[in-house]
Amino acid sequence: GNTADVDTYLEQWQHLIDLLGHRDFLFVADSKLLSKENMVSMHTHDGRFLAPVPMYASYATLLEEALKTHAVETLLPYKQRLNRGFEVPCSITHEDETYEFRFLIFYDAGLFARKNHSLTQRLERASAALEALGGKLNRHQLKTREAIDAACGAILKKYQLTDLLSVTVNNEPQTTYKYAKPGRPSPETPRIAVTTDHFSLTVTRNEQAIEEVRFRCGYYALMTNVPQEELSLAEAMREQKDQYKSEHTNRRAKSAYALEPICLQTPTRIEAMLFLFKIVLQLLVLMERTVRQNIAARNRGLDQFLPNRKDVRNPTAEAILNAFQYLSVGTVILPDGASWHFLSELNALQRELLELLQVP
Repeated sequence: GNTADVDTYLEQWQHLIDLLGHRDFLFVADSKLLSKENMVSMHTHDGRFLAPVPMYASYATLLEEALKTHAVETLLPYKQRLNRGFEVPCSITHEDETYEFRFLIFYDAGLFARKNHSLTQRLERASAALEALGGKLNRHQLKTREAIDAACGAILKKYQLTDLLSVTVNNEPQTTYKYAKPGRPSPETPRIAVTTDHFSLTVTRNEQAIEEVRFRCGYYALMTNVPQEELSLAEAMREQKDQYKSEHTNRRAKSAYALEPICLQTPTRIEAMLFLFKIVLQLLVLMERTVRQNIAARNRGLDQFLPNRKDVRNPTAEAILNAFQYLSVGTVILPDGASWHFLSELNALQRELLELLQVP
């Protein structure tokens, strides 16, 4: 229904305990797990959790202070590259009790590249939008300082640059002269001065603030209650990064396979539908795992599998199945009543895939 995610984690965790028969496992979740109630309840009932830290004001302040004061970061190997990390203690107070958790901070070069690129794009787009706005001043709805301030604030808010860019509204009044009386003027007709506002914009970049934001781009934080001797920094990083495997399955269910909407009404039919759907997703994962393991064992990928790519070592189940889409299988009933079965001839790629799938 419309139940908030934050209220479902303890129930899911209890379901896993019932399923496994023990609670000695690491519950890796997303940031919505980290409410005080969830963390304290799981911690006091011998649960073990790991989750990304939501950037609430208190956590953001803790992260900022840790980045300013820490002296040493540990190098952490991951997939043929080096990340970095360190940790600080974090105290949570709930119902007059104080609980100690580990606040793990990691640096990822890939994350830095993505966030830095996003920051650069936002700065460029905001500057272009403010420049375009400057050409529209003193006309229509932009004749007053209040209206211009509101338009500039809307642009900075849209691109989340309120603290990184500042806009000064300059006013250089222009004086013109007109005749004091209507009609055709004579040489003796007096003229009066009319002063009107003429606004312009000056955009200033807060370079120090921009560099501070850029410095923090590659860092992210996790929270756990597992002691360091049981879960090292490197292990915590790997556990969190491996979460993409379940996220990939969820992405499949929501996109190409279109799990929703389910046009069934009775709970038993909905459960049956979801059970069959889960079997299909499991088969897809097993196909990928089998093919990739066999490719790794022979240390040679697929060459004619994807356009313009050679040595493909991580084929998806969808691409594997796509290689068999034009196969024809049929049965012909002969005049004497006998059956004649036929199958399209397999090409070299299809035979190779069947071999990797361990299908005869």
